[in-house]
Amino acid sequence: MEQSKLRLVIQLLTIVAKTGQWRNLFQLIYWAVMGKKSWDEAMERANGEFYKKQIKIATEEFIEKNKKLFSCDTSGVPGFDKWVNTTKD
Repeated sequence: MEQSKLRLVIQLLTIVAKTGQWRNLFQLIYWAVMGKKSWDEAMERANGEFYKKQIKIATEEFIEKNKKLFSCDTSGVPGFDKWVNTTKD
């Protein structure tokens, strides 16, 4: 951490300790974190990354719920076992 930022944090903690305003400090930290989270989400929505993540999550959930649709039975295919054994490396 840079020295100027470290000084600011130490001064802030000193003031809070002297005045006993811990609740206000925690509210300020919460507000800053939520603001950053909202900003990140807005930027992801602007460049399309948010929607890509949503589609990926929905796809994974759908595949997980409907495993039968994405599986196949190869037991009746003649020569499949031979093909699997020859293609293993």
